[in-house]
Amino acid sequence: MIKIIILLATFLMSSVMCAQDPDPALFEDTWYSTELTVDGSNVEIPSNTDFVNVTLDFIETPTMGLNTRVCNDIGSQITEFTDTFVDTNGFSIFTYDCFEPSTFDFESSYFQGFYRDANLIETFTYTLETVLIVILR
Repeated sequence: MIKIIILLATFLMSSVMCAQDPDPALFEDTWYSTELTVDGSNVEIPSNTDFVNVTLDFIETPTMGLNTRVCNDIGSQITEFTDTFVDTNGFSIFTYDCFEPSTFDFESSYFQGFYRDANLIETFTYTLETVLIVILR
């Protein structure tokens, strides 16, 4: 009897919990990384001739995906996307001509968070925060 109650409770909870669609703003803009923290330590984003900004783009069509770029790109197809998490099916790295040692050091820290095993589904949680920027002239 207890198994039936647990099974019924699980079914009722799962039917109430539905995944919400991601905020459309994710697809409208290019996102820029302004800081990187790895294991509680701040990793400095270098300023050099290899790149200007660390960017992240969420692609809605034809298939959902994400792409982030320092000098090289790393991208993936998204297998599930809600308002709090993204599941990917592994990342691919697209290489370009990068020459600065500081770029290699930063990319190693930054890409390590994405690229663990190209054959595994990875889940990434995210939070959207509104930032007020005031420009005085």
